[in-house]
Amino acid sequence: PSIRDGRAVFARLEEPPVAALVDRWLDEVAHGLCSLIHLLQPRRVVLGGGIMEQPYAVEGARRRVLARLIPVFRPVSIVGARLGNMAALYGAARLAGDLLAP
Repeated sequence: PSIRDGRAVFARLEEPPVAALVDRWLDEVAHGLCSLIHLLQPRRVVLGGGIMEQPYAVEGARRRVLARLIPVFRPVSIVGARLGNMAALYGAARLAGDLLAP
């Protein structure tokens, strides 16, 4: 109950129950990504959002996905978003600029 957001989760990652919970979550993320990769065959998957700014999350997802993929799909690149959790903010600013431009 004392963990209220993603930052708090990763600040307490050295605690075994917290690490186990994050690892189970990463297993679920990997399961979903594998389904999408097998269906859509992308060359790259970009993981974004606040949690995915954590190297443990991106690397954990990447390792799990690559271990589960059918070998022919393993050349897929799995990366963290360069803009991290700020992508929506930059997109909104760009849209606002486009709307206000003469």
